[in-house]
Amino acid sequence: MNGTTMPPPAAAPGAVPAMTSGAGQHPPLPLSPSPSFVNSFRVAAVADRLASHVLQPQPVSQHDAMEFFHLCISLARGIDYAVANNEVPNTIRDLPPLMKQVCQRKSDPSLRAAIAVLMLSVKNACKIGWFSSEERKEILFLQMRWLAASHVLEILYLDQAI
Repeated sequence: MNGTTMPPPAAAPGAVPAMTSGAGQHPPLPLSPSPSFVNSFRVAAVADRLASHVLQPQPVSQHDAMEFFHLCISLARGIDYAVANNEVPNTIRDLPPLMKQVCQRKSDPSLRAAIAVLMLSVKNACKIGWFSSEERKEILFLQMRWLAASHVLEILYLDQAI
């Protein structure tokens, strides 16, 4: 079969033909979601998962306690990212009631640090106006009550005295 060329194979129905430009380069992929969109989605997902944890009276197992810990830290990071980038996630209206429920875990010493980190992130969100005046007062009062009840204030004052 000298001198004949094989035609390209037929594409399967519905398949997108491979397009190359230049030296075997593929066209650019479609636009990916922005980091802000991904963070907003993450904040919503973490808040939902954390809400499912606070519906339980106390962590059922050590695994549940560790997941609760990591969810608090992850939510704090998402809030901090949004605050740093002057953004407000779509799910902020869910945060004040969630914070009330999270702070009820003050009796578990292994969770206090993660809750404190989350409270600081929410406090920073309050400072830049994420919440109404009433919600802001409620959150700050909740934070002071939680800090006093969990003896974190004593630790902070001792640390400053040294």
